[in-house]
Amino acid sequence: MDWQHYFIFKQRSRGSKPAFKPETQQEAKMALALGIINIGDYVEFSLSMEPILDSVHDPDPEVRKQAIQKLAHHRDPLSIQILHELLTDDDEEVRLYAATQIDHLEKQFQTRIYHLNHQIAAAGSDDKLTFELAKTYLEYTEVLMIHPSLKDFFLQKASLLLNQLIEKHPRNPDYYYYRGRARQLQEQYAAASFDFRKCLSLDPNRPNAYFRWAECMFHAGRFHRVQEILKNLPFKNQDAETNDAILFWTKPSKAI
Repeated sequence: MDWQHYFIFKQRSRGSKPAFKPETQQEAKMALALGIINIGDYVEFSLSMEPILDSVHDPDPEVRKQAIQKLAHHRDPLSIQILHELLTDDDEEVRLYAATQIDHLEKQFQTRIYHLNHQIAAAGSDDKLTFELAKTYLEYTEVLMIHPSLKDFFLQKASLLLNQLIEKHPRNPDYYYYRGRARQLQEQYAAASFDFRKCLSLDPNRPNAYFRWAECMFHAGRFHRVQEILKNLPFKNQDAETNDAILFWTKPSKAI
């Protein structure tokens, strides 16, 4: 991978539509990881590349239905974004299957949130249940929330619960990590970076915290800081995409 090539496109694309177009699924994943393309561009690319997405328009209705069910089963932001795209598909059955799966996921989250709130109210105070509710709000936002106002509403609810937990247990790294995720989704990169750093000061064995911290620095335009974070990672044997990203930022010959 020519990451210098990608970086040039990233510099050109800040504040405008990226000029880079991936040619393979691997390139698309790496470009998305570095922010060179956005989630919409990746979805558009994936719709023409992923075998599971090819099955969405299979002549057999049962195959189409199973493909959409598999998308919903992933429960990640990309898959749900694709499901929302399918709501405007030309095929009426595809629209119906996608709407059914989104509705099913929505009910799952709402039911879990209701039960957690009920359990907390009955218990009076329970840190474990409160933490589960905060994480559920966060996952609900990451997976299903598209409207900015609703997204911000649930992220604020998650942050409020995590603030309460941190006040009671200021040395629990999990609470800082998840509050950092909530702040990152709100594009509060300085505040999120503080939480990820605090998490790592309490527990250095957190690969995800390092990468999320680096991602915050990347979005803030502090590229040298990204280099410093990834150069000092105390972990080895990451997955291929992560290793490529680390090499991109840390190879000595690259100037930013």
